[in-house]
Amino acid sequence: MTTSRWDKLALTVIAITLGLLTWGPLDLNQALNLTVLVVLAYITGRYAIETAAIAKATKDQAEATKQQAEASRKMAEEMSEQRFDAVRPIIDIDTHEQDPNELMKEGFDAKEGIVPEELPCRLRNIGVGPAVDVYSFIKYLDGEWGQYEFGTLPVGERTEKLRLLLQRRDDRSLLVACYRDVNGRLFESSREVTPDKENEYLNRGPLKIRKLT
Repeated sequence: MTTSRWDKLALTVIAITLGLLTWGPLDLNQALNLTVLVVLAYITGRYAIETAAIAKATKDQAEATKQQAEASRKMAEEMSEQRFDAVRPIIDIDTHEQDPNELMKEGFDAKEGIVPEELPCRLRNIGVGPAVDVYSFIKYLDGEWGQYEFGTLPVGERTEKLRLLLQRRDDRSLLVACYRDVNGRLFESSREVTPDKENEYLNRGPLKIRKLT
């Protein structure tokens, strides 16, 4: 019940009480008691209405503050991402620089439907910021696979050619390189390699970039 409707009801009850006192069977004490009851009920009702209104206003204000804080947080994150992306490196994995013997071996593997364990690659930074802590995986002289550190790769620069491991993930073969930007964010570049038996060629999939946690 709104405040105005509550006021009208209270005034109506008081008017009826006065009417009964004047022309009805009520004596003065009864009329006073009834009036006091009406006034107390009116005060209690008004208090409940005002309390509910204050609670609703407080809730609405809290919700508005929460929404504003969330909007500010999202804006700050977007601005931070834009600032970070202004110096973000992108490491490309180039496998096309091969000598005739490598191409013959690759053609034979593709014809047999085989993806080799390793391929000669160069890593190149095609982004807009330096890549730091660049690494991939190679086979060492003792035959063990291990992580190989390329260090820092400036924009436009590329690494020496090394035979990089193809990682197996869910029946897929991927060339992978990991690196950080100057803000410490970790990224992974990858290309999927699949055999083309008909053309005796190893297909290189598109370069994919993902941010790692």
